Amino acid sequence: MKKLIPVLLMVLIIFNSTNGVFAEQNRMNFITPNLLPSEPYAQIIYEPVYKIYTNNDVKIAAEFITSFLISKIPVSITKNFLLNFVLNKLISWTDSIKPTYVGAWGWKTYSYSDKCYIYYVTLVHYSDSSFKNPIQTSIIEVKREY
Repeated sequence: MKKLIPVLLMVLIIFNSTNGVFAEQNRMNFITPNLLPSEPYAQIIYEPVYKIYTNNDVKIAAEFITSFLISKIPVSITKNFLLNFVLNKLISWTDSIKPTYVGAWGWKTYSYSDKCYIYYVTLVHYSDSSFKNPIQTSIIEVKREY
């Protein structure tokens, strides 16, 4: 259990960053069934947490770096149409930085083959704020308790 605590603290730190917005709790009382492995005795030990990260700080940093790089271009170059097109693309790429929708929970199961409890953390990236369409799922083994 002592080794499990630092990992869970890391997950909580990720979920408590200043640019995140917690999703409404009344919509979050579900777990997509296909995200738990088909272990017969899986048990959730840390309730699901769902969070929306706005990524505004990432977007501001990207805009700052892009602006700095563009400021180093000589003015006479920017009179060229093709170069203006490229500069416009450099500036507008930051619009593609969108919010991230994440869910996480902890669970355990008993492994009869290894004769131990295995603890996991599931981290899911969703496509939107409904938290119903997973894009990517990571299941991380955290600890074995013999």
